Amino acid sequence: MQAGAEFGRRRFDRAQGQTAAAPSPKPLTFEALAVARPDVAGGPYATIGLLVLLILVFMGQEHFTLGSGLSYAFSERSMLALGGSGRAWVDAGDWWRVFTAPMLHANLGHLIGNGVALVLAGLLLERLIGWAWFLATYVAGGLGGELMSLQLQDPHAVGMGASGAIMGLLAATLVCSLHAGAKGRRGRMRLLALRVMIPALLPLAGDSASHGLQISYSAHFGGALAGAAMGVLINTVWLNDDEKPILRPVAAAMGLAGLLAAAASFGVVATHYPAYQAVNATLAPDGLLPTDDEPGAQAVAGLAARFPNDPRVHLMQALAEERDGRYGAADDELRTALTERSQLALLGPELEPIIRLVLVGTLLSERRLDDAKSEAAPICGHHFLQQNLNDYLAKAPVCPAA
Repeated sequence: MQAGAEFGRRRFDRAQGQTAAAPSPKPLTFEALAVARPDVAGGPYATIGLLVLLILVFMGQEHFTLGSGLSYAFSERSMLALGGSGRAWVDAGDWWRVFTAPMLHANLGHLIGNGVALVLAGLLLERLIGWAWFLATYVAGGLGGELMSLQLQDPHAVGMGASGAIMGLLAATLVCSLHAGAKGRRGRMRLLALRVMIPALLPLAGDSASHGLQISYSAHFGGALAGAAMGVLINTVWLNDDEKPILRPVAAAMGLAGLLAAAASFGVVATHYPAYQAVNATLAPDGLLPTDDEPGAQAVAGLAARFPNDPRVHLMQALAEERDGRYGAADDELRTALTERSQLALLGPELEPIIRLVLVGTLLSERRLDDAKSEAAPICGHHFLQQNLNDYLAKAPVCPAA
């Protein structure tokens, strides 16, 4: 007889008392004692292990972060250096990002939210199907979410997070609630899965961004699809008379192979990290960059002398030159900024389009329409995070009519 579990609280089913007229009960056998063992005997070991692993990876992020300037929150350049994924980088050969990105988190709140969902799913699902199938489902959900996000999100967006893997667990929880072995906990399993999955899958149409951080609904959906498929597989190999699904060694091999692949991929991250660190050293610390829209020429000149390879500094110099009507000098600064390819790659996908848009404006100010159209070609159709930039590009006579 299996005990139910709800948010860490345990409930034991007790045998009904006998009436005075009933015969004496049979002596307890070993099998009877085994059936009556509490759920705690079965874990949730994989849940605890995964949570500890995610916390350790997060601590590693904090130690090796690049240019964040914030404790327990990481810049896009840090996430890229530490193994965040994006289709542009995976297509270029960084296959290992598929395995590292699901282990990373953008900030402490991101980790806490995923950690709570992991524990809630583990308290129900792992105790029902065992640690091997639970771990295999986690890995399948993580890979499914990662592959779906690579296909649907902005190719230059840096993604990370365990939410795809956790959505896989929740989808499997929903499917496994249909099995006869889930008796006594079906309602709790369905309630947990639906309460988390419904808001996490909306909107299904795509991803959304807030303050530079993108919510990858595509990763949620991919993880849920993979988890649902694993749930169907588990139900298929789970005979009604068995306490747990069969083929547990196969499931354990699948789960452990996924963890080993992640470990090996972080080894690759370690070999690439010094190169990212060297490029980061050429960038001005975020705290030194002026926060006002029109920094003084003296402040910009000081930064340019110290950080001549930082595209952001060249952009600020160009804006200062434009304010003084020196469009030729601004043109030179912007073109120099666009040549700093390694720095642009580390600073995220939004900076280069912004520099190109400013260059387009500079060329239009010089009445060089043909040159402006040529420079605008790579960003026609690009969606900027700032709506005013989208409006400017739409009004400028540089992109073909839709």
